[in-house]
Parts: sequence; C-alpha cells; structure tokens
Amino acid sequence: MKIDKIMASLEAKHPGEMEYLQAVKEVLVSIEEIYNKHPEFEKAKIIERLVEPDRIFTFRVTWVDDKGEVVDGDKILYVCGSYMKEQNKLVNNRRRCR
Repeated sequence: MKIDKIMASLEAKHPGEMEYLQAVKEVLVSIEEIYNKHPEFEKAKIIERLVEPDRIFTFRVTWVDDKGEVVDGDKILYVCGSYMKEQNKLVNNRRRCR
C-alpha cells in the first residue's frame, strides 16, 4: 500500500475535508502492515472501497397541531402508521398499534 499516493489522490478529490483526510490516514497507517501481507486485498480493491466517504443528510419535519404545539417525528410516524394500518396498506404488519 502506498499511503502517500492514496492520500494525494484523496486530497485532490476532497480538498478541505481535513477531518475525513485525517481519519483515512490514521486508518491506513493502522492497517498497512497487515494489508501489505495480503496481496488479495489489493486485487479486491479493499482500500478503494474503504476510503469512499459516506454522506448523510438529515432534515427535520415539523408539524404544528391545531393547538399550535409542535409535534415530534415519533408522533408523526405513529399517526402515519396508524392511518396506513387502518387503510390496510402496511405490508407484513405483525405489530399492533396502540
């Protein structure tokens, strides 16, 4: 494994992502010795898959009831699930809604 080459490629692909780049380098350094003993890892492109960053997007759905109070996501899921159960639209439903 050529850590410097991998890191140069990632720095060009993800400029400014310092936390990500630091984490990748720490992982690569920690697995380098074992990785280099197993040529089949390179053939399987383990490093290419390992360094691919995940992107997680979160958002919040707010709902205000008739009284002006914010309803949280759990309540929204409960209401939607209850409605779907009532309409027989839940596939493989085995749990009972309250």
